[in-house]
Amino acid sequence: MILIKFKDIPITERPRERLVIYGSESLSNEELLMIILKTGTKKYSVKEVSLNLLKSCNGINNLKDMTLNTLTSIEGIGRVKAIEILAIIELAKRMNEEESIKNMINCINPKTIIT
Repeated sequence: MILIKFKDIPITERPRERLVIYGSESLSNEELLMIILKTGTKKYSVKEVSLNLLKSCNGINNLKDMTLNTLTSIEGIGRVKAIEILAIIELAKRMNEEESIKNMINCINPKTIIT
């Protein structure tokens, strides 16, 4: 496999620039992870590390279940990157929880419940 250096990717195709131009919604999960991870290794590009992470957790929905040990077992993800990923996951959980609480129905009087 040929290692593609990040600097060889055209500027308009780089995730950060694409986010600025098109918005975060337009980026793939892989590209969002590339922004978070920032760098790869001598052996693997940040793109490959992102793909390996997604494969290791069988998709973005399972990323929330990853542990520090599981993350650091992925080549290219050391302790610091794993901690950053776990912090982002926890923030996402809290934001989702906060949104769920806001959307709950507030029932003060049982008579207001329609069956």
